[in-house]
Amino acid sequence: MTTENARGGVVVRHAVGKSTLIEGFTVPRSFEDWIEAPATGQKRMIFLSFDEQKAPATLRRLANAREHVQVKYDNAAGRPIRDWLAKHFRLSAGGPVGEYIEISRISQSEYRIHAFPASAQPERRLEVTEWLFHGTGRGVFERYPAMREIPAIIRGIDFDKCEGQSYYNRLLSSHFAEWDWESEKQVIPQLPLKCDFVKDAV
Repeated sequence: MTTENARGGVVVRHAVGKSTLIEGFTVPRSFEDWIEAPATGQKRMIFLSFDEQKAPATLRRLANAREHVQVKYDNAAGRPIRDWLAKHFRLSAGGPVGEYIEISRISQSEYRIHAFPASAQPERRLEVTEWLFHGTGRGVFERYPAMREIPAIIRGIDFDKCEGQSYYNRLLSSHFAEWDWESEKQVIPQLPLKCDFVKDAV
């Protein structure tokens, strides 16, 4: 997801998952130019700043079919990042609960990370209390990063017992759009069925 900070700079949101805590994260295709991703099979060092600390990470483009661009910090030099993430996102170690980070650019080789744990979100909020899967399981949260965005989107909505369905529908549409989801898209060409929201393969 992209937004702008007070200075007009781009801010990218990333929903935290288990892989975020121990390995790194994949850069959305739409932000590869923003992060100046290297060519296929290449990599370069960048620095991640968080609180008063800074640590190196590797920015690389995999030589796989989708040519994923990743930020990796799973080596010894990346331990300060992993420790910082573990401190802020204890709940996410058990699965996605709507926590996320925001990434902003300081320079070509340095990016700042801000933490948004569940404790920093509204006290009276909507939550996903149960997941129902058909033909799959909770592994989809790691295979499809967009899945981890859903609880973050839901958690960002304040609960108001005086409001009804139309109020929440408006907020859901607004919040999904803020995270770059599309709405009312046809599911498959053969049928006139539309999904509420879609992003990537979700």
